[in-house]
Amino acid sequence: MKNKFFKPLIFIRFRKESEPIITYLKHLKWHVVTFDLNSHADSPVSFHTGSIGLVDFSEYDPQLDNLDRLKAFITSSKIKWLALVPSALLEQLSIKSLLRNYFDDYHLFPLTQMQLSNMLEQAKIMSSACDHPDNLIFDRVLLGHSRLINDLKQAIKKASSVDCTVLITGETGTGKELVARALHEMSDLSGPFIAVNCGGIANSLIQAELFGYEKGAFTGANQQKKGFIEAADNGTLLLDEIGELAFEQQANLLRFLQEGTIQRVGSVDTVKVRVRVIAATNVDLERAMYRERFRADLFYRLNVLEIKIPPLRDRQQDIELLAYYFLNKFSAEHHKQFSGFSSDCLAMMKSYAWHGNIREMMNRIQRAVIMCDGEELQSDDLGIELTDTKPRTQRLKAIKEETERRAIIDALERDEGNVSKASNHLGISRAMLYRLMNKHGLGH
Repeated sequence: MKNKFFKPLIFIRFRKESEPIITYLKHLKWHVVTFDLNSHADSPVSFHTGSIGLVDFSEYDPQLDNLDRLKAFITSSKIKWLALVPSALLEQLSIKSLLRNYFDDYHLFPLTQMQLSNMLEQAKIMSSACDHPDNLIFDRVLLGHSRLINDLKQAIKKASSVDCTVLITGETGTGKELVARALHEMSDLSGPFIAVNCGGIANSLIQAELFGYEKGAFTGANQQKKGFIEAADNGTLLLDEIGELAFEQQANLLRFLQEGTIQRVGSVDTVKVRVRVIAATNVDLERAMYRERFRADLFYRLNVLEIKIPPLRDRQQDIELLAYYFLNKFSAEHHKQFSGFSSDCLAMMKSYAWHGNIREMMNRIQRAVIMCDGEELQSDDLGIELTDTKPRTQRLKAIKEETERRAIIDALERDEGNVSKASNHLGISRAMLYRLMNKHGLGH
Protein backbone atom coordinates (compact mmCIF):
# COMPACT_ATOMS: atom_id res chain seq x y z
CA MET A 1 0.00 0.00 0.00
CA LYS A 2 1.35 3.42 -0.92
CA ASN A 3 2.47 5.58 1.98
CA LYS A 4 -0.13 8.33 2.34
CA PHE A 5 2.61 10.70 3.48
CA PHE A 6 4.73 10.10 0.40
CA LYS A 7 5.30 13.19 -1.73
CA PRO A 8 5.92 13.02 -5.48
CA LEU A 9 8.52 14.75 -7.59
CA ILE A 10 6.94 17.21 -10.04
CA PHE A 11 8.82 16.91 -13.35
CA ILE A 12 8.18 19.67 -15.91
CA ARG A 13 9.41 19.48 -19.50
CA PHE A 14 9.00 21.54 -22.67
CA ARG A 15 9.03 18.55 -25.05
CA LYS A 16 8.59 14.82 -24.67
CA GLU A 17 12.31 14.08 -24.92
CA SER A 18 13.07 13.46 -21.25
CA GLU A 19 12.24 9.75 -20.97
CA PRO A 20 15.80 8.66 -19.98
CA ILE A 21 15.77 11.09 -17.06
CA ILE A 22 12.27 10.03 -16.02
CA THR A 23 13.26 6.36 -16.21
CA TYR A 24 16.25 6.98 -13.98
CA LEU A 25 14.17 8.98 -11.49
CA LYS A 26 11.77 6.06 -11.20
CA HIS A 27 14.74 3.74 -10.77
CA LEU A 28 15.71 5.89 -7.76
CA LYS A 29 12.21 5.18 -6.35
CA TRP A 30 10.86 8.67 -6.95
CA HIS A 31 7.14 8.90 -7.62
CA VAL A 32 7.38 11.08 -10.75
CA VAL A 33 4.45 13.26 -11.80
CA THR A 34 5.24 14.47 -15.32
CA PHE A 35 3.80 17.65 -16.77
CA ASP A 36 4.27 18.99 -20.30
CA LEU A 37 4.51 22.76 -20.10
CA ASN A 38 3.08 23.32 -23.57
CA SER A 39 -0.01 21.22 -22.94
CA HIS A 40 -3.25 22.84 -21.82
CA ALA A 41 -3.58 20.93 -18.56
CA ASP A 42 -3.85 22.68 -15.25
CA SER A 43 -0.91 23.36 -13.02
CA PRO A 44 0.67 20.14 -11.68
CA VAL A 45 0.97 21.76 -8.28
CA SER A 46 -2.80 22.21 -8.08
CA PHE A 47 -3.29 18.44 -8.26
CA HIS A 48 -0.35 17.23 -6.22
CA THR A 49 1.46 18.34 -3.10
CA GLY A 50 4.99 17.69 -4.24
CA SER A 51 8.22 17.71 -2.30
CA ILE A 52 10.48 18.81 -5.16
CA GLY A 53 9.97 20.38 -8.57
CA LEU A 54 12.42 19.59 -11.38
CA VAL A 55 12.38 21.46 -14.71
CA ASP A 56 14.19 20.08 -17.77
CA PHE A 57 15.32 22.90 -20.07
CA SER A 58 17.09 20.61 -22.56
CA GLU A 59 14.34 21.10 -25.18
CA TYR A 60 13.52 24.71 -24.36
CA ASP A 61 13.15 26.92 -27.44
CA PRO A 62 13.08 30.69 -26.76
CA GLN A 63 11.27 31.25 -30.07
CA LEU A 64 8.41 28.91 -29.20
CA ASP A 65 8.17 28.67 -25.44
CA ASN A 66 6.72 31.22 -23.04
CA LEU A 67 8.15 31.18 -19.53
CA ASP A 68 5.27 33.03 -17.89
CA ARG A 69 3.32 29.85 -17.22
CA LEU A 70 6.35 28.23 -15.62
CA LYS A 71 6.86 31.28 -13.40
CA ALA A 72 3.21 31.09 -12.33
CA PHE A 73 3.56 27.41 -11.40
CA ILE A 74 6.66 28.07 -9.32
CA THR A 75 5.33 31.11 -7.47
CA SER A 76 2.06 29.33 -6.63
CA SER A 77 3.86 26.44 -4.91
CA LYS A 78 5.86 26.12 -1.71
CA ILE A 79 8.25 23.40 -2.80
CA LYS A 80 11.91 23.36 -3.78
CA TRP A 81 12.52 23.97 -7.49
CA LEU A 82 15.55 22.68 -9.37
CA ALA A 83 16.54 23.14 -13.01
CA LEU A 84 18.54 21.08 -15.50
CA VAL A 85 20.01 23.52 -18.03
CA PRO A 86 22.19 23.26 -21.17
CA SER A 87 25.24 25.50 -20.72
CA ALA A 88 24.42 27.44 -23.90
CA LEU A 89 21.23 28.77 -22.30
CA LEU A 90 23.22 30.58 -19.62
CA GLU A 91 24.22 33.10 -22.28
CA GLN A 92 20.63 34.35 -22.31
CA LEU A 93 19.90 37.05 -19.74
CA SER A 94 16.28 35.94 -19.41
CA ILE A 95 17.36 32.43 -18.36
CA LYS A 96 19.96 33.76 -15.94
CA SER A 97 17.32 35.96 -14.34
CA LEU A 98 14.83 33.08 -14.21
CA LEU A 99 17.30 30.76 -12.48
CA ARG A 100 18.35 33.41 -10.00
CA ASN A 101 14.85 34.52 -9.02
CA TYR A 102 12.71 31.39 -9.29
CA PHE A 103 14.91 28.35 -8.62
CA ASP A 104 16.61 27.06 -5.49
CA ASP A 105 19.38 25.39 -7.48
CA TYR A 106 20.34 24.40 -11.02
CA HIS A 107 22.81 22.08 -12.73
CA LEU A 108 24.27 22.08 -16.19
CA PHE A 109 24.09 19.32 -18.77
CA PRO A 110 25.75 16.90 -19.18
CA LEU A 111 24.71 15.54 -15.80
CA THR A 112 25.75 12.14 -14.47
CA GLN A 113 23.25 9.91 -12.73
CA MET A 114 25.23 10.23 -9.49
CA GLN A 115 25.10 14.03 -9.67
CA LEU A 116 21.35 13.95 -10.27
CA SER A 117 20.88 11.56 -7.36
CA ASN A 118 22.91 13.75 -4.99
CA MET A 119 21.16 16.93 -6.11
CA LEU A 120 17.75 15.42 -5.39
CA GLU A 121 18.89 13.95 -2.08
CA GLN A 122 19.96 17.39 -0.86
CA ALA A 123 16.72 18.95 -2.11
CA LYS A 124 14.71 16.26 -0.32
CA ILE A 125 16.49 17.04 2.94
CA MET A 126 15.76 20.75 2.53
CA SER A 127 12.14 20.03 1.62
CA SER A 128 11.74 17.92 4.74
CA ALA A 129 13.26 20.76 6.73
CA CYS A 130 10.52 23.10 5.55
CA ASP A 131 7.87 20.73 6.93
CA HIS A 132 9.60 20.15 10.27
CA PRO A 133 11.45 22.95 12.10
CA ASP A 134 13.70 20.43 13.84
CA ASN A 135 14.87 19.18 10.44
CA LEU A 136 15.69 22.74 9.38
CA ILE A 137 18.06 22.95 12.33
CA PHE A 138 19.54 19.53 11.55
CA ASP A 139 20.09 20.44 7.89
CA ARG A 140 22.36 23.28 8.97
CA VAL A 141 24.18 21.09 11.46
CA LEU A 142 24.04 17.38 10.68
CA LEU A 143 23.73 16.70 6.98
CA GLY A 144 23.74 12.95 6.41
CA HIS A 145 21.70 9.77 6.59
CA SER A 146 24.08 7.26 8.22
CA ARG A 147 23.02 5.35 11.32
CA LEU A 148 25.48 7.31 13.46
CA ILE A 149 24.02 10.65 12.38
CA ASN A 150 20.44 9.47 12.82
CA ASP A 151 21.31 8.29 16.34
CA LEU A 152 22.91 11.67 17.04
CA LYS A 153 19.81 13.53 15.86
CA GLN A 154 17.65 11.45 18.18
CA ALA A 155 19.99 12.15 21.10
CA ILE A 156 19.78 15.90 20.43
CA LYS A 157 15.98 15.81 20.27
CA LYS A 158 15.77 14.00 23.60
CA ALA A 159 18.30 16.27 25.30
CA SER A 160 16.65 19.45 24.02
CA SER A 161 13.40 18.65 25.83
CA VAL A 162 14.87 18.42 29.34
CA ASP A 163 16.47 21.05 31.56
CA CYS A 164 19.81 19.62 32.62
CA THR A 165 23.49 20.04 31.85
CA VAL A 166 24.85 18.35 28.72
CA LEU A 167 28.41 17.33 27.90
CA ILE A 168 29.21 17.27 24.18
CA THR A 169 32.30 15.27 23.26
CA GLY A 170 33.97 14.85 19.90
CA GLU A 171 37.13 15.44 17.95
CA THR A 172 38.17 18.83 16.62
CA GLY A 173 36.05 19.92 13.67
CA THR A 174 33.07 17.64 14.29
CA GLY A 175 30.70 20.55 15.01
CA LYS A 176 30.31 20.65 18.79
CA GLU A 177 29.23 24.29 18.89
CA LEU A 178 26.69 23.69 16.11
CA VAL A 179 25.20 20.80 18.07
CA ALA A 180 25.00 23.05 21.14
CA ARG A 181 23.20 25.70 19.07
CA ALA A 182 20.77 23.05 17.84
CA LEU A 183 20.03 22.05 21.44
CA HIS A 184 19.32 25.68 22.27
CA GLU A 185 17.14 26.37 19.22
CA MET A 186 15.06 23.24 19.80
CA SER A 187 14.48 24.06 23.48
CA ASP A 188 11.83 26.32 25.02
CA LEU A 189 14.40 28.76 26.37
CA SER A 190 13.70 32.39 25.50
CA GLY A 191 17.11 33.83 26.38
CA PRO A 192 20.25 34.07 24.24
CA PHE A 193 22.83 31.48 23.27
CA ILE A 194 26.24 32.53 24.65
CA ALA A 195 29.38 30.60 23.65
CA VAL A 196 32.58 30.93 25.70
CA ASN A 197 35.93 29.45 24.70
CA CYS A 198 37.47 28.51 28.04
CA GLY A 199 40.86 28.01 26.42
CA GLY A 200 40.85 31.47 24.87
CA ILE A 201 40.62 33.52 28.08
CA ALA A 202 43.62 34.15 30.33
CA ASN A 203 43.40 32.52 33.77
CA SER A 204 43.66 35.93 35.41
CA LEU A 205 40.53 37.11 33.58
CA ILE A 206 38.31 34.04 33.49
CA GLN A 207 36.49 34.70 36.79
CA ALA A 208 35.62 38.29 35.84
CA GLU A 209 34.54 37.20 32.35
CA LEU A 210 32.31 34.38 33.60
CA PHE A 211 30.84 35.98 36.72
CA GLY A 212 31.12 39.71 35.95
CA TYR A 213 32.47 42.44 38.18
CA GLU A 214 31.52 45.60 40.06
CA LYS A 215 32.82 49.08 39.37
CA GLY A 216 36.18 49.52 41.08
CA ALA A 217 36.70 45.79 41.66
CA PHE A 218 40.16 46.04 40.08
CA THR A 219 42.24 48.45 38.04
CA GLY A 220 40.40 49.23 34.83
CA ALA A 221 36.96 48.24 36.16
CA ASN A 222 35.39 51.61 35.40
CA GLN A 223 31.83 50.33 35.43
CA GLN A 224 29.78 47.30 36.42
CA LYS A 225 29.77 44.52 33.87
CA LYS A 226 27.71 41.36 33.61
CA GLY A 227 29.62 38.16 33.06
CA PHE A 228 28.87 35.51 30.43
CA ILE A 229 26.76 33.49 32.88
CA GLU A 230 24.49 36.40 33.75
CA ALA A 231 24.29 37.48 30.10
CA ALA A 232 22.89 34.02 29.25
CA ASP A 233 20.03 34.31 31.78
CA ASN A 234 17.00 32.27 30.62
CA GLY A 235 19.12 30.96 27.78
CA THR A 236 22.03 28.63 27.09
CA LEU A 237 25.69 28.98 28.07
CA LEU A 238 28.15 26.89 26.07
CA LEU A 239 31.48 26.34 27.82
CA ASP A 240 33.65 25.20 24.93
CA GLU A 241 37.00 23.53 25.63
CA ILE A 242 35.88 23.02 29.23
CA GLY A 243 38.96 20.88 29.84
CA GLU A 244 41.11 24.01 29.52
CA LEU A 245 39.39 25.74 32.46
CA ALA A 246 41.91 26.45 35.23
CA PHE A 247 41.61 24.01 38.14
CA GLU A 248 41.05 26.79 40.69
CA GLN A 249 38.18 28.21 38.62
CA GLN A 250 36.44 24.85 38.37
CA ALA A 251 35.27 25.16 42.00
CA ASN A 252 33.53 28.47 41.25
CA LEU A 253 31.75 26.96 38.27
CA LEU A 254 30.68 23.95 40.33
CA ARG A 255 29.23 26.23 43.00
CA PHE A 256 27.15 28.03 40.40
CA LEU A 257 25.87 24.75 38.94
CA GLN A 258 24.85 23.54 42.40
CA GLU A 259 23.29 26.75 43.72
CA GLY A 260 22.17 28.62 40.61
CA THR A 261 23.64 31.88 41.90
CA ILE A 262 26.70 33.94 41.05
CA GLN A 263 28.74 36.55 42.86
CA ARG A 264 30.32 39.28 40.77
CA VAL A 265 33.97 40.08 41.45
CA GLY A 266 34.06 42.87 44.04
CA SER A 267 30.57 42.17 45.41
CA VAL A 268 29.21 40.32 48.44
CA ASP A 269 25.72 40.01 46.95
CA THR A 270 24.49 36.96 45.08
CA VAL A 271 22.51 37.06 41.86
CA LYS A 272 20.04 34.32 40.91
CA VAL A 273 20.56 33.15 37.33
CA ARG A 274 18.59 30.56 35.39
CA VAL A 275 20.71 29.25 32.58
CA ARG A 276 21.23 25.92 30.89
CA VAL A 277 24.89 24.96 30.78
CA ILE A 278 26.33 22.91 27.94
CA ALA A 279 30.00 21.92 28.11
CA ALA A 280 32.02 20.75 25.11
CA THR A 281 35.44 19.14 24.88
CA ASN A 282 37.72 17.25 22.52
CA VAL A 283 39.80 15.79 25.36
CA ASP A 284 39.11 12.84 27.63
CA LEU A 285 37.82 14.47 30.83
CA GLU A 286 37.82 11.16 32.71
CA ARG A 287 41.52 10.78 32.02
CA ALA A 288 42.09 14.39 33.09
CA MET A 289 40.08 13.66 36.22
CA TYR A 290 42.21 10.64 37.15
CA ARG A 291 45.33 12.73 36.55
CA GLU A 292 43.85 15.37 38.90
CA ARG A 293 43.65 18.02 36.20
CA PHE A 294 39.86 18.16 36.25
CA ARG A 295 37.64 18.05 39.32
CA ALA A 296 35.73 14.80 39.67
CA ASP A 297 32.71 16.52 41.25
CA LEU A 298 32.51 19.00 38.36
CA PHE A 299 32.84 16.21 35.80
CA TYR A 300 29.93 14.28 37.26
CA ARG A 301 27.87 17.48 37.58
CA LEU A 302 28.41 18.31 33.90
CA ASN A 303 28.01 14.78 32.59
CA VAL A 304 24.29 14.36 33.29
CA LEU A 305 23.69 13.76 29.59
CA GLU A 306 26.56 13.09 27.19
CA ILE A 307 26.25 13.57 23.44
CA LYS A 308 29.09 12.00 21.48
CA ILE A 309 29.67 13.32 17.96
CA PRO A 310 31.17 10.65 15.68
CA PRO A 311 34.27 11.48 13.63
CA LEU A 312 33.82 11.84 9.89
CA ARG A 313 35.97 8.78 9.14
CA ASP A 314 33.26 6.62 10.77
CA ARG A 315 30.53 8.12 8.55
CA GLN A 316 31.36 6.50 5.22
CA GLN A 317 27.75 6.71 4.01
CA ASP A 318 27.72 10.49 4.44
CA ILE A 319 31.01 11.45 2.80
CA GLU A 320 29.76 11.70 -0.79
CA LEU A 321 26.62 13.60 0.20
CA LEU A 322 28.65 16.04 2.30
CA ALA A 323 31.20 16.45 -0.48
CA TYR A 324 28.54 17.42 -3.02
CA TYR A 325 26.88 19.70 -0.49
CA PHE A 326 30.12 21.67 -0.04
CA LEU A 327 30.85 21.54 -3.77
CA ASN A 328 27.50 23.16 -4.54
CA LYS A 329 27.97 25.72 -1.77
CA PHE A 330 31.44 26.87 -2.80
CA SER A 331 30.77 26.64 -6.54
CA ALA A 332 27.97 29.15 -6.07
CA GLU A 333 30.08 31.39 -3.84
CA HIS A 334 32.96 31.48 -6.33
CA HIS A 335 30.72 31.64 -9.43
CA LYS A 336 32.09 28.43 -10.94
CA GLN A 337 30.43 25.34 -12.42
CA PHE A 338 31.67 21.75 -12.16
CA SER A 339 30.26 18.45 -13.32
CA GLY A 340 31.29 16.85 -10.03
CA PHE A 341 34.17 14.82 -8.59
CA SER A 342 36.28 12.31 -10.47
CA SER A 343 35.94 8.70 -9.33
CA ASP A 344 39.52 8.81 -7.98
CA CYS A 345 38.72 11.96 -6.02
CA LEU A 346 35.65 10.37 -4.42
CA ALA A 347 37.63 7.22 -3.60
CA MET A 348 40.35 9.30 -1.96
CA MET A 349 37.85 11.19 0.17
CA LYS A 350 36.30 7.93 1.34
CA SER A 351 39.67 6.44 2.33
CA TYR A 352 41.10 9.60 3.90
CA ALA A 353 41.27 9.76 7.70
CA TRP A 354 39.82 13.32 7.98
CA HIS A 355 41.73 14.26 11.13
CA GLY A 356 40.04 17.68 11.06
CA ASN A 357 36.62 16.16 10.34
CA ILE A 358 33.86 18.30 8.76
CA ARG A 359 35.86 21.52 9.09
CA GLU A 360 38.76 19.98 7.18
CA MET A 361 36.49 18.61 4.44
CA MET A 362 34.86 22.01 4.04
CA ASN A 363 38.23 23.75 3.74
CA ARG A 364 39.70 21.20 1.33
CA ILE A 365 36.70 21.30 -1.00
CA GLN A 366 36.73 25.09 -1.00
CA ARG A 367 40.42 24.91 -1.92
CA ALA A 368 39.62 22.43 -4.69
CA VAL A 369 36.89 24.68 -6.11
CA ILE A 370 39.33 27.59 -6.22
CA MET A 371 42.24 25.62 -7.69
CA CYS A 372 40.43 23.42 -10.22
CA ASP A 373 40.47 24.63 -13.84
CA GLY A 374 38.67 21.63 -15.35
CA GLU A 375 35.08 20.46 -15.37
CA GLU A 376 35.67 17.80 -12.72
CA LEU A 377 37.42 18.12 -9.36
CA GLN A 378 40.47 15.84 -9.18
CA SER A 379 42.33 14.25 -6.27
CA ASP A 380 45.22 16.71 -6.57
CA ASP A 381 42.86 19.65 -6.12
CA LEU A 382 42.16 18.58 -2.53
CA GLY A 383 45.80 18.87 -1.48
CA ILE A 384 45.70 15.53 0.37
CA GLU A 385 48.96 13.64 0.84
CA LEU A 386 48.75 10.01 -0.24
CA THR A 387 50.28 8.93 3.08
CA ASP A 388 47.13 10.19 4.80
CA THR A 389 44.85 7.79 2.94
CA LYS A 390 45.65 4.60 4.82
CA PRO A 391 43.28 1.63 4.65
CA ARG A 392 40.79 1.59 7.53
CA THR A 393 42.35 -1.60 8.97
CA GLN A 394 45.72 0.16 9.32
CA ARG A 395 44.10 3.18 10.94
CA LEU A 396 42.26 0.92 13.42
CA LYS A 397 45.51 -0.82 14.36
CA ALA A 398 47.21 2.53 14.94
CA ILE A 399 44.31 3.69 17.13
CA LYS A 400 44.51 0.51 19.23
CA GLU A 401 48.27 0.90 19.64
CA GLU A 402 47.93 4.51 20.76
CA THR A 403 45.13 3.62 23.19
CA GLU A 404 47.27 0.87 24.73
CA ARG A 405 50.28 3.19 25.03
CA ARG A 406 48.17 5.95 26.58
CA ALA A 407 46.66 3.56 29.16
CA ILE A 408 50.13 2.45 30.27
CA ILE A 409 51.39 6.03 30.61
CA ASP A 410 48.33 7.04 32.64
CA ALA A 411 48.65 4.03 34.96
CA LEU A 412 52.34 4.70 35.60
CA GLU A 413 51.72 8.40 36.25
CA ARG A 414 48.82 7.66 38.60
CA ASP A 415 50.89 5.16 40.58
CA GLU A 416 54.03 7.34 40.51
CA GLY A 417 56.03 4.82 38.47
CA ASN A 418 55.25 1.82 40.70
CA VAL A 419 55.06 -1.05 38.20
CA SER A 420 53.38 -3.47 40.63
CA LYS A 421 50.54 -1.04 41.40
CA ALA A 422 50.19 -0.02 37.75
CA SER A 423 49.97 -3.63 36.58
CA ASN A 424 47.25 -4.31 39.18
CA HIS A 425 45.25 -1.32 37.99
CA LEU A 426 45.60 -2.48 34.39
CA GLY A 427 44.68 -6.07 35.29
CA ILE A 428 47.87 -7.59 33.83
CA SER A 429 51.02 -9.19 35.26
CA ARG A 430 54.19 -7.22 36.01
CA ALA A 431 56.01 -9.19 33.30
CA MET A 432 53.35 -8.30 30.73
CA LEU A 433 53.53 -4.63 31.71
CA TYR A 434 57.32 -4.64 31.28
CA ARG A 435 56.93 -6.20 27.82
CA LEU A 436 54.37 -3.58 26.81
CA MET A 437 56.59 -0.79 28.16
CA ASN A 438 59.46 -2.06 26.00
CA LYS A 439 57.13 -2.39 23.01
CA HIS A 440 56.09 1.25 23.26
CA GLY A 441 59.52 2.59 24.19
CA LEU A 442 58.53 3.50 27.73
CA GLY A 443 61.68 2.79 29.69
CA HIS A 444 61.25 2.52 33.47
